[in-house]
Amino acid sequence: MGEIVGNVAWARFPDEIYVAKQENAEIWLGDLLKVVDFINPEKEFLIRVTGAVQAQDMEALATAREIIRNRKFREIAAARDSGELFVGTLLCSFRFDEKGNKKPFIPKQLPSRHSDVCIPDYEDLKFIEELESLGYDLEIGFLRVRGDHKVRVRLKGTDLSRHIGVYAITGKGKTGFVKTLLYAIANAPEGKYGVLVYDAHDEYYKTVQKGLVGLKELGMPNIHYYDLHEEMTPKISLTSISPSDFFSVFPDLSSAQIDACMLMYGLFGDEWLVRLYNLPPAGAKEFCEEELNGMTREVTVKTLARKVQILTSRPCFVERASRDFIEEVKQKLDAGHIC
Repeated sequence: MGEIVGNVAWARFPDEIYVAKQENAEIWLGDLLKVVDFINPEKEFLIRVTGAVQAQDMEALATAREIIRNRKFREIAAARDSGELFVGTLLCSFRFDEKGNKKPFIPKQLPSRHSDVCIPDYEDLKFIEELESLGYDLEIGFLRVRGDHKVRVRLKGTDLSRHIGVYAITGKGKTGFVKTLLYAIANAPEGKYGVLVYDAHDEYYKTVQKGLVGLKELGMPNIHYYDLHEEMTPKISLTSISPSDFFSVFPDLSSAQIDACMLMYGLFGDEWLVRLYNLPPAGAKEFCEEELNGMTREVTVKTLARKVQILTSRPCFVERASRDFIEEVKQKLDAGHIC
């Protein structure tokens, strides 16, 4: 067992573990710590330190009362000079399989009071590296634990097709993590994963921070960069825009305008926006009567035509494109590239 740094003062369902620190030990915020159960030493838990309790807090007062009231806790506190109180989040429990290997599982119990809290060793954490055999194939870095050992950390690439979020306050490494994840995806077996990146500030493709190399510097053929303002970039053709795409650009459309879009899409197919784009203002009335069979008002068509003009005023939209941006990007994503 590694160095003992404290004891469990108490635990609160579902996952809060309060640790009274040994006076001469060190506990850092973010630490991974192992808990060896006081009643059943074969039960072990892994926690992450997420906070500390100040002396004036109610939890610290409750701990002081517990030390006074509980003789066993008082003996442990006296022996270890326990004082500061830290808060840990329960990550997992351990149990041994039929081969005697330690395996993690979702905890269904909390550790007992007075349980020893110690620094984990490599054997306690090597299960993280063993996840590679379960499909965790994207290496994103190392988990540094007290001591000389480091544990490789991987994510399962197939999980990335779901919605994920990376949250932290400014300066805590969100961009660095996403770049690292993109490096791993870029180096995955060819064609395995495709990723679409919206890079509003060029912070992923270009090197904008020291130590965070941009994807451009990798020089890999499966990474493609598109600046929608550049002349040579493929354009988005009006014929590739469906009504649902149009609704996402103009979410404030009235019900009459939405009905008109669906009607024109049904009548003209992919050419529906092209017809609006080429519609002269003076021809709106005739268009409504003859082409739309009087099912849409003139003012509705004129409003939609103005919105199409607004859309095509942006450099990335054209009436027809020899290289359609959407189709090209979809093909590259299907081929497992990063765009």
